[in-house]
Amino acid sequence: MDGLLVIAGVIGYSDGRRALPYLLVEDWDKRPLSAEATDPTSLLVSSALRGGLHLTAPSGDIEAAPAWQARYRDATLTVTTPALPDGPFLNPMPLTMPDGWCEAARAAGSVVLFVGDDLGLASYDDDPDVSKRVMPAAARGALAAGSIPYTEH
Repeated sequence: MDGLLVIAGVIGYSDGRRALPYLLVEDWDKRPLSAEATDPTSLLVSSALRGGLHLTAPSGDIEAAPAWQARYRDATLTVTTPALPDGPFLNPMPLTMPDGWCEAARAAGSVVLFVGDDLGLASYDDDPDVSKRVMPAAARGALAAGSIPYTEH
């Protein structure tokens, strides 16, 4: 899909728990399912749900999505799931990861993938608080998420 914004980050914990690596994905064009669609969910979020991510509520836990896979190699990110046979969910794209992201993903063996509408990623640098990005989308029923396996091979 073209017109995607992808941000990688790490939520660090000060109480000794391991860091949580994440990916935020937003379709900044927010294409509807069809011209006649009344459902507020974009094609991107619908594809993520069809691929096996889970609709996430504001107070809900992030469920595992073991069929998915995030791969980061040679500064290129690819996200795939066999449930979407037309190709990768995210085509290989160059992406610079923030400090600690690869180490946290390697240690956890997974990353949290958030796919949402109107996450405001264009202004992410101004306020990188992840909860401010995902909670409103979850409340609108426009956030798919899952903990997905991570590999560097």
